[in-house]
Amino acid sequence: MSSEWRGEWLALRQPELTALGCDWRALCAIVAEVNDCLLAGDAVQPMKPYLRYGDRRNRIIAMPAYVGGAVHRAGLKWIASFPGNRTHGLARAHSVTVLNDADSGVPLAVVDSGILSARRTAAVSACFLQQCEAWLSGSFRVGLIGCGPIGQMHLQMLDALYGERVLEYVVYDVSEETCKRFCEMAEREQMTVKRCASWQEVYDQADVVLTCTASSERYIDVEPPMNGKILLHISLRDYEPRVLEQIPLVVVDRWDEVCREGTDIELWYRQFGGTKKLVQEWPERIDAKRWHDMAAARATVMFSPMGMAVYDIAIAEYYYRLAQKQ
Repeated sequence: MSSEWRGEWLALRQPELTALGCDWRALCAIVAEVNDCLLAGDAVQPMKPYLRYGDRRNRIIAMPAYVGGAVHRAGLKWIASFPGNRTHGLARAHSVTVLNDADSGVPLAVVDSGILSARRTAAVSACFLQQCEAWLSGSFRVGLIGCGPIGQMHLQMLDALYGERVLEYVVYDVSEETCKRFCEMAEREQMTVKRCASWQEVYDQADVVLTCTASSERYIDVEPPMNGKILLHISLRDYEPRVLEQIPLVVVDRWDEVCREGTDIELWYRQFGGTKKLVQEWPERIDAKRWHDMAAARATVMFSPMGMAVYDIAIAEYYYRLAQKQ
């Protein structure tokens, strides 16, 4: 039985989490460790339920999970997404994560996990990119469609891990003011950034394309490039189904999660019969030979992660331990 319980919860709010900093290499190592647990069957993650009422665009999602190995932690992430918040000056998403002792079930910490959700999303992208090194020989150009909080977090991650290899960031946002602020932030950090007039410019010019939008309607309707682009499909509702139908390699984190809730993957499945047999599940069912053949052929690869609670729990645990030390 664990002896961690001291009679009170540790509360971690955004100021404390910001002060604890962001070590992207450490976060990538955590994602890789969770992947090892998934491969070993030492992690549990039930299907997450969606709570909806009133405006059907709004949702609150429960994400429970247990991660074994050195993490050995259970917990629940409770995340709300209300798109209309932005018209009232509020953030679209808010979340808290509860960490439980894995042996006794006793709650140990409550974490204001909004910033951790963004860091987790970018860390998962980073870990996936590490597996795509065959596509990323030498220097490359990054394209960002969507310059909000998730786009900004990915910019920080890319600069930290790939800064010397990124030739240029080409960016676009439907909000000119948001895009302007994003470019100013990048330039202050001495990054080479170019503001584009359309998403098409970004899509055409970049080797790695990230969609980090809050779009509810598909807008990418061009033929998929066949020159080895990596498409990080973060926002999940950007591509017309016929585009996905022509991409040689589609990778998801969990098919049953991502093929629902009106994602591009679900529409592709319904319109073209795209099935689990045609995609790779990361990290558990990546076919090494197919992966090697796709890299050798410089085929376009798309990564569509719905977001898995196991990563959220492990990263919240990392910050819990870091806070205890300090």
